[in-house]
Amino acid sequence: MCFLLTFHILLIVKRINLLFMNRSGGGDDMADKEFELNDVVEMKKQHPCGENRWKIIRMGMDIRIKCEGCGHSVMLPRKRFEQKMKRVLVKAGA
Repeated sequence: MCFLLTFHILLIVKRINLLFMNRSGGGDDMADKEFELNDVVEMKKQHPCGENRWKIIRMGMDIRIKCEGCGHSVMLPRKRFEQKMKRVLVKAGA
């Protein structure tokens, strides 16, 4: 009996924490990074050629980026790209 009561209390606390996290905006900071096709972005790690500027050349579930230094292109899953992207340097329309 005591075990079931403790278990239910833990479930309630977990649900309250999840609601609080969703309300405060915590847990999904990567959604704040906005990028578009043809933007030039800076990644957290530089390419072996020494360049750190990448142009977005394809968007979808995967993102294809092209190194501005040597022209090498890489395709990454969107989630991984959002984790590795540092910031947008040049917007597509600018």
